Amino acid sequence: MQRIFANALKRLREKTGLSQAVVAKRAGIAQSEVSRLEGGTHWPSYQTILKLMVAMDDDGEFFGHFIAHDILSWDQKVWNSFKEDIKNYKEEKKKNERNK
Repeated sequence: MQRIFANALKRLREKTGLSQAVVAKRAGIAQSEVSRLEGGTHWPSYQTILKLMVAMDDDGEFFGHFIAHDILSWDQKVWNSFKEDIKNYKEEKKKNERNK
């Protein structure tokens, strides 16, 4: 499953045209972590997945196509919760940036 996650993450990053370094900076994680995730040698926390989705401006649709539907077989309630968490994280991040 890590390999499928890794491929989905890399495909999404390439689709956005962003480098690993840019994604890492936007997500607030190390570039080496993005590299390990794309290499399939590391499994992210749920919070890291949210950070990555926001960093690549994905609402979960592109990434979720590979992960939630095909791999984890999440039911609709869990899938909607995941997308809502992404939305909330985006809003919180914007709010924090405005308050700086």
